Amino acid sequence: MIDNFFTQRVATKLCQSFPKYNSNIYHVYKNKLEDKKTCNNWNEFDPLTYDVFRQLNSDYFIKLIRDIAKVKLISDPWSPWWWLAHSYKKRRA
Repeated sequence: MIDNFFTQRVATKLCQSFPKYNSNIYHVYKNKLEDKKTCNNWNEFDPLTYDVFRQLNSDYFIKLIRDIAKVKLISDPWSPWWWLAHSYKKRRA
């Protein structure tokens, strides 16, 4: 985790634009191993979210992370970007 990675304004707008957990835009995975919802339909992303995903997948950012982490990392601009939501209900053991 990187503190203050986004400005407060951008972080707040991203949080506000994140779809509600009960939204019908998600693809649902619910089985013994996972209970999550995903959305990779770019048409559902607001302009700010789309731009943030685009920048995080840019050659500039990928190179920056690659140089910091000292790992081989490549951009995949055609791979789908995802919103991901998990249920955090307490489960019985």
